[in-house]
Amino acid sequence: MDETGEHSILFQTKDSNGQLKEEELNFNAEVIDFTYIGTPQENKLFVGESTNLNFEINELLGGGDVYESRYEINSGHAAIKRTFNSIEEILSPGVNYPVEANAYYWEFEALETGTIDITFFVKNASGTEKQLNINIEVSNGLFEFKATNTENFAAVNDPVLINFLITETGPNEPPYTMVFESSSNGVLEIEGVSYNQGELISIEELNFIGNYKGLINGTHDVVFRVTNSLGETIEDDFSITFNEESFMFTAIAESSNIYVNDNTNINFNISDGSDADTYEMYYTVSGSGNSSLTSGSIDFNAGTFYDVLNGGLFLGISMPFLKGGFNIYVLCYQ
Repeated sequence: MDETGEHSILFQTKDSNGQLKEEELNFNAEVIDFTYIGTPQENKLFVGESTNLNFEINELLGGGDVYESRYEINSGHAAIKRTFNSIEEILSPGVNYPVEANAYYWEFEALETGTIDITFFVKNASGTEKQLNINIEVSNGLFEFKATNTENFAAVNDPVLINFLITETGPNEPPYTMVFESSSNGVLEIEGVSYNQGELISIEELNFIGNYKGLINGTHDVVFRVTNSLGETIEDDFSITFNEESFMFTAIAESSNIYVNDNTNINFNISDGSDADTYEMYYTVSGSGNSSLTSGSIDFNAGTFYDVLNGGLFLGISMPFLKGGFNIYVLCYQ
């Protein structure tokens, strides 16, 4: 039967004497019904990723019917694929393709961001058609970028090491491009190549280093911008103060081994070719126990900045120890 409903078939038999006998049979042809379900294996993807679309046809009456399926994309852009006879092919929207009852799958490839809304249809040979909708959220891969300066102060023309780090989430991958801008005059060197402000730098590694060199004194506010293959840009920045000339600083203890509650003199020396510089100094104490730094009747507290003079030798500063050692740091401002 190729149509549903009531059907009658009349059978006639005639013998050699011409006698005719008839018998009528009545049939009721019903539609072969089925259920149709489908879900994506993943409903959130990055651009360029793929996932299986799993479908299932369950026949309610009879069995062994022939089915065909098609799809229509209601919003967004994607590619639907299948493997048929060991050959992968891209399926066109609106075209019917043969499918089997029970379970089968097609493949979804994300081509652009947004909500991809697709309607799938399946129909059997008796004309019964079912449909379902599948939505998949597609986004771009993410990345983060960090530029870290290893020093906040340096002399003019002295390079400052910069650590660069790109962290990826999703299908991002090199190459990236980077440019930098500075509020002052400076150059960036990466792998022996010098780059000026605004010059495009190709980045092939996620973790790399460079050197920033300030060409004039003052504070350099430096901004780095990194762009991925999708045109998305992330920036990071820092500030470095460059002084006209560098200086030398030494701190020498007259005795490196003393008893508890005993004192030793520490001699400090700053040498600088310029008389215009002023300095601040502070110290920290490492190790167990406590100690203090004094000069005459003046106590100098750890972690506090104190003004010092340019050049010369600082004598008579004593430091009684309990245990441990100490470090002295000097910051120079011009």
